[in-house]
Amino acid sequence: MGCLIKIQADLKPEEAVMIGGDAPVDILLPKSLGINAILLNREGRNLECSPADAIVNILNEAVETIIRKFAKA
Repeated sequence: MGCLIKIQADLKPEEAVMIGGDAPVDILLPKSLGINAILLNREGRNLECSPADAIVNILNEAVETIIRKFAKA
């Protein structure tokens, strides 16, 4: 199961990113709340999860994805 860390008290849902490996809990639930979500596929299975903003195999890829897609310039 993933972990959502809220860094600021005034953080808007669209400014947060959930990273986790359980699609129903870590992707579908956050997306329903307006939170960005990255599916962590550590086993390298052939996964399809269209609601996910990205699917990555290692945590470093998730961090790179956050910087590339969500970081404010």
